[in-house]
Amino acid sequence: KGDVVAGVVSEIRRREADLRRMLVHRLRQDVTMPQCLEVVTALRRLNGVELERRNNGKSASGAVTTRADHDLEGVHAAMEMRLQVDFLEARDAWLEGGVTKIGSAQAAAV
Repeated sequence: KGDVVAGVVSEIRRREADLRRMLVHRLRQDVTMPQCLEVVTALRRLNGVELERRNNGKSASGAVTTRADHDLEGVHAAMEMRLQVDFLEARDAWLEGGVTKIGSAQAAAV
């Protein structure tokens, strides 16, 4: 029974990674601003799932801030920074592709 559950958990995590890659790839394509926002929201939700997973099983200490809380805040900050970098790199790739297309079209017209 434990092997089956472990297998399912492993498959879910692989699918999460696949979904993350697919969403970042989507940002490299011609998408509207609302679509970009939807993708970023989905990526942030995936980050939230990961944070919950890391926090699962840790007891809340009330008003006292624990080392685990600081670690989780650091992980969250790193995840947010990674999301920002991924977004900017993906949109830069999209923009570079558009510039290349325009250059090719202008060269063909001459």
